[in-house]
Amino acid sequence: MSQFGAQIDDIHTRYRARFAGFPRITRDPDELEEILSEAAKLESDSSTAMDADEKARLAENRSLYERELQGIRDARAQGPAALVAHRLATWANFVQARYARYFAGQTRRTRDLGILAEMIEDSDRLVSEMEALASRANTPDLQQALETTRNNLAIYRVERDRIREDRKKVFGADRGTLFANLANDQFNRYRLHFANKGRISRSPRLLEHINDALNEIYQGMQALLDDGFNTEVHKKNMQLVKNNLDVYRDEIPKVRTMRIESPLNERVGALGGAANEVFAEYRSHFAGQNRKTRDLTLLGNLIEQLFQIGKQMDEIDRAHDNDMNAKNLGLVMDMLYLYHREHNLVQQEKAGN
Repeated sequence: MSQFGAQIDDIHTRYRARFAGFPRITRDPDELEEILSEAAKLESDSSTAMDADEKARLAENRSLYERELQGIRDARAQGPAALVAHRLATWANFVQARYARYFAGQTRRTRDLGILAEMIEDSDRLVSEMEALASRANTPDLQQALETTRNNLAIYRVERDRIREDRKKVFGADRGTLFANLANDQFNRYRLHFANKGRISRSPRLLEHINDALNEIYQGMQALLDDGFNTEVHKKNMQLVKNNLDVYRDEIPKVRTMRIESPLNERVGALGGAANEVFAEYRSHFAGQNRKTRDLTLLGNLIEQLFQIGKQMDEIDRAHDNDMNAKNLGLVMDMLYLYHREHNLVQQEKAGN
C-alpha cells in the first residue's frame, strides 16, 4: 500500500469510529468538517501522485462525508429539544435492553427484582421528563418514544407482580434453594458494582435497590423458616443474608456522604476514571476478537457497569453545567450504544445466524 492509501485509510478510520452507525443528531458537525477538510487537502496536495484507484476511493469517501455532514446538519436543525428527546429515548432503549438481557424468555421465579425495581424507577422518570418536554416542544418521534416507554413501564410493573406470584408456587427445599440462589445474585451484583471500588463513583440508589431486593429474599426465607423448613443449611443461608444486609445498610450512608461531600469536579473525574476502566476491559476482551468465542456474561457485566456510571453522569448533567462531565457522558453513551450492538452481534454469532 502506498503512503496515500495509508493516509486515506487513516482518515476513513476516524470517520468510522466517530460517525458510522451513530444517530446523526448526536454527532458533532465541526468534527466531521475537520475530517472532510483533511480529505480535501490530501486530494488537492497529492492528486498528481495518486494512482487511479486511490483517487476514486478518496473521491468516494469525500462524497460520503459530505452527505453525512448534510444529514447531521439537517438532524440538528430540529433544535435543542430534538436532541433532548433523542437522549431520553436512548436511555429508555438502554432500559429496555436490560429487560431483554435479564427477563425476556427467562424463568420468572429466578429473576432479579432489584434490577426490575430500578428499571421501573428509571422508566417512570423518563416518562415524566418526556411528558414535560412534549408540553413545551413536541419534537418529531417524541410521542412515539413516550408511548413506547409508557407501554414498557406497564410491562415491567406487571412482570414484577408475576415474578412474586411465581415464587409462591415453589415449596419446601426447592424454595429454600431458590432463595439461596437469588441471594447469591444480589451478592454478585454488590461485588460487581461496589467491592473494591471507590465510593465517590458509586451510586447509593443502586445499593438501596440491591439492599431492598436482598431484604425481600430474607423475608421469604424467614417465612419459609416459620413454616417449618428449619434445616441447618437454610438457617446458615439466612445468617449469611442477614450479615450482608448489615454490610449493605451500613455502606449506603457512607456512599451517600462521600457523594455529598466530594467536590463536583472530583466526582466527575472519578466517574470518568471508572468509565475508562470499563473501556480498557472491553478492549482487552472484545475488540478485534472472534465473536463466537466471546463471553456474553462478561459483556453484559461491562454494559451494566457502564450503564450505572452513565446514569450518574446524566444526573450530574441535569443538575450542573460541567463541560468535562458533558463530554464524558457523550462518550459513555456512544460506548453503551456500541456495546449493546456488539452484544447483539455476539449473540447472533453464537446462535449460528
